[in-house]
Amino acid sequence: MLGGWFVDVGSWRVAFSTVVPPALVLLAVAVWRVPDAPVMRRAPPVDWAGAVLATVGLFAVVTGTITIGTGIAPLAVLTAGGAILVWFARHERRTATPMVPPALFGSRAFSGINVLTLLVYGGVAGAFFVLPFNLVQVQGYSSTATGAAFLPFALLVGVLSRRVGGLADRIGTKRLLVGGALVTAAGVASFALSGLGRPYWTTFLAPMVLTVIGMAFTAPPLTTSVLASVKPAEAGVASGVNNTAARLGTLLPVAIIGVVSLHLYERALQQRLSPVVSADIVHALLADRRSLADTTIPARLTADRSVLKPLVDAAFLDGFRGSVLLCAAAVLAGAVIAFATVDVADAASVTDARALSPTCAHVSSGLDATPRTRGCEQCLLSGDTWVHLRVCVACGQVGCCDSSKNRHATQHFWASRHPIVRSLERGEEWRWCYIDEVAV
Repeated sequence: MLGGWFVDVGSWRVAFSTVVPPALVLLAVAVWRVPDAPVMRRAPPVDWAGAVLATVGLFAVVTGTITIGTGIAPLAVLTAGGAILVWFARHERRTATPMVPPALFGSRAFSGINVLTLLVYGGVAGAFFVLPFNLVQVQGYSSTATGAAFLPFALLVGVLSRRVGGLADRIGTKRLLVGGALVTAAGVASFALSGLGRPYWTTFLAPMVLTVIGMAFTAPPLTTSVLASVKPAEAGVASGVNNTAARLGTLLPVAIIGVVSLHLYERALQQRLSPVVSADIVHALLADRRSLADTTIPARLTADRSVLKPLVDAAFLDGFRGSVLLCAAAVLAGAVIAFATVDVADAASVTDARALSPTCAHVSSGLDATPRTRGCEQCLLSGDTWVHLRVCVACGQVGCCDSSKNRHATQHFWASRHPIVRSLERGEEWRWCYIDEVAV
């Protein structure tokens, strides 16, 4: 809403600056308060080749899709991007330390959940991409009012999402994933019912609320389901893959739906204008269609504005309806895939997570020794500060974790080969075997 206000009083370029202050605040909070995870494994080499191939390939695919229809160059870029992504997939299968281990996709549930993520986020992002065009150019909303139209989404997600976890424990994540996706699809599709000139409360509010209810029930169980579909040691990369699917789901529709909406709009415009005005006027309007945002009637046709404006608005609305129905179909396809691939996890059948944890062969060597100090021993000697204390259960030495600049807990492990440490932070009971990289 603040971004919309900046557009009204200044420029859309200024609106983008609103992202910067909260990003800086979050960065400061992360540095100040967020500790590293208690996993202290030796990090494998970074798959720089895979990272470059994935980035370049996705960039080329998105760029080619956005600019398609403007000549032969976009098709060449799109083809090159697809070839690079194939190269990336082959590289991941052959390298010893892949950025995205192909074995992860051997899990049917993991693959299905990521496809669901891509389709659900993609469908909602696509609908929300074309909705402001309708609100501003057809319905006559200001940019500030357009931002306000999305407020129910943010507010209700914040209220509902925190309560979904307990519901998932009672009825299972599969029911939430499938049911939430179905409600989301219904909400996105209901945007197609909007007409011209009616107030927000009777046109766009109900679809917005229905969509947000569906997303509130779908999004939280996605992460739980992804992590449950892989081994504990693969949780980090699995979460990364799922987040990438979500980001792609919000990126690709901007390219795809933009092209589809423009095509549907131009076709509807020609169909509506041809029986009413001369072929010259139809040709003039179609020739000036350079983007979805350009729906103004050219100055040379202002004499015919009273006839053309309702037809142009109706044609745009036709394109909008086709676009949101396509987005709803994508979300519905995600619900079908989730139903077919995700296993039922009822509360009665959920096993204690501790019983599923892997075991190590070094538990007997850990004596739960009494901590020798109340802070990191080496930091106390040097006057440094520490973050997140750990105690060696073999000898009792206290050290600081990887979030601290000196990483004394890790240094002690590699020097002594004592395999097990325990957290000294309040409320944490974990112990970790470094050699086997498992919780014990």
